[in-house]
Amino acid sequence: MAETLDLVIPAGSQAPSRVRRAVSDWLCGVCGHPALCDTGEDLLYAVSEAVANTVDHAYSHDEHHRGSVSVLGQVAPPGLPAAAREGCTGEFGIEFVIVDTGRWKEPSPDPGGRGRGLQMMRALVDRCEVTRALGGTTVTLRRVLACAGGGAA
Repeated sequence: MAETLDLVIPAGSQAPSRVRRAVSDWLCGVCGHPALCDTGEDLLYAVSEAVANTVDHAYSHDEHHRGSVSVLGQVAPPGLPAAAREGCTGEFGIEFVIVDTGRWKEPSPDPGGRGRGLQMMRALVDRCEVTRALGGTTVTLRRVLACAGGGAA
């Protein structure tokens, strides 16, 4: 089991699904189960939404093909030995940092049926931090995973 997941992929239409597969595989490896529990699924969807926001908002149409999104996942605290966890038995934190080098797009005051990505991310994780800068946006998502008895919840 790798203690970290480190991806950099083009911010195109396939990015969210590619990230979902990679994050799901990594989280299953961290937890030691073939399928994610509900808490793991929540975290997966929050990461996917952050990546989808990058695809939709960070890069203009011309820059879209040149832009990328970086996803770093880590067991928190970093360096916690896998043997101490014995899969997903007990409680431990997971942190994902999603970074783009595009420009922040202010949400529309009337987004219609869209524009709820940040609300959804915040509802699915324990902590969601968004940092905007001239060089891009960083979204940090944290969630505590706690599966009693080592089984998928």
